[in-house]
Amino acid sequence: DAYPVLHSSRRLQVAAWEELRRLEQEAHDAVSPGCGRSSNLVLPRTEARDELAEALRSEQVVLVSGESGIGKSALVCSALDCLGNAGMGEFESVYLNLRQLPPRASDLRNLLGIPLDRALSEMSAPKRLIVIDAADYAVGTGASPLAAIVNDALRADASVCVVSAETERETVEQIVTQAASQPVSRHDVLGLTDGEVEELARAFPALRNMAANSEARELLRRPAIADLLVRAGGSDVPISESAAMNVIWSRLVRGDESPNMGVPDTRDQAMRKLARQLFIPDDPDSAYASLDGEALSGLRRDGILRIGSQPWSPLPEFAHDILRDYAVARIFGSEGRPAEQLNELGAPRWALPAARLATEALLLDQDSPSASLE
Repeated sequence: DAYPVLHSSRRLQVAAWEELRRLEQEAHDAVSPGCGRSSNLVLPRTEARDELAEALRSEQVVLVSGESGIGKSALVCSALDCLGNAGMGEFESVYLNLRQLPPRASDLRNLLGIPLDRALSEMSAPKRLIVIDAADYAVGTGASPLAAIVNDALRADASVCVVSAETERETVEQIVTQAASQPVSRHDVLGLTDGEVEELARAFPALRNMAANSEARELLRRPAIADLLVRAGGSDVPISESAAMNVIWSRLVRGDESPNMGVPDTRDQAMRKLARQLFIPDDPDSAYASLDGEALSGLRRDGILRIGSQPWSPLPEFAHDILRDYAVARIFGSEGRPAEQLNELGAPRWALPAARLATEALLLDQDSPSASLE
C-alpha cells in the first residue's frame, strides 16, 4: 500500500513549508518599512518600486545592491507586495534573510526535514521567486548556504533575487553567477528623490533645515540615516555622515547623557564590545556575560539592538548595519589610526565604511557630539 509512504512524504512537505514561512516572517520582521519611532511615515517610492518589480518579474537571477541604509530590503518587500497584489494568483515568493539561516546547507536541510528544492517545487504559481536578503553575509562565512539556495531555487524552476550591500557586491555576484551557471542581472537601488526628501521634511519638522541644505540633504536620501536622525531628535544640521554618526551616537546610543536612558558609558561600552566581537570572536556565552544587562535591555528597547537571529547564541545584534558601522568606527577612531587597525584585523570589506567614517571624523577633528550648521 503506497498510502503510508505518500502520507509521510506530504507531512514532511507541510512541516518544511511551516518552517519556511516562519523563517520568512522573521526576515520580514527585521525590515523597518518606515521612518520615525513608530514607523509612522512609509514612503511608497513608487518609481523605484515599480522598476524593481519589473526586474523581478522579467529576469531569472537578479542582484539588488546599494549603499547601506539606502532602503534595499524595504524596497524589495514593497516590490514583492506589488507583484503579489497585481498577480491575482500568478505570483508566489519566499523571502529569506541569510543571517537568520543555519550556517551550512546541510543544516538548512535538517531544519526543513527535506531538501530545499523539493519544498520549493511545491510552489505552483506561474511566476515563482526566492529572495535571499543579506547575501553579503556569505562573504564573511566560509560555509554559507547561499550558493546551495540559489541552485535549489533554479532547480525548482523558480527565479532568484539576492540582496547585497554595495561593498560585497562583486563577491556576491561571483558566488551567485557560479551557482546559477548564468549571467546575473544587476539592479542598483538609488537614494530618495528630492520629492521624497521633501515629504520627509514635511512629516518631521526637525529635518527641515537639513532638507534645505544641499550637503545635509544628501544624508536624507538614505532612509535609515533619516530614521535614526528623526529618532535622535534635535535641530542639528550635520553635513557629513561622520557628523550624523556623532549626533546619533550621542543622542541615541548614549541617551543624550540622560540617566533616564540608562548609564551612558555602559550603553556605549556594550556597543563597542559587540563590535569587537565581530573581529575577535569570544565564546558567545562569555561575551554575553561581560555585557551590562541593563544597558542591553535599554538598547533593545530603543531599537538600537535586537534579539540575535541565531537561536544558539545569546548575543544580540545591531538593529541595522549602519549602527554596526558606527560602533566599529568609534573603535577605529578611539586610537586614531583607522587604516592600520583595519589592516591588522584582516581588512574585511564590510568594515571599509566604518574605517572611512572614522578617518573622515579624524580629518574634520570633530570632538563635539555634532558638526553642524546652526
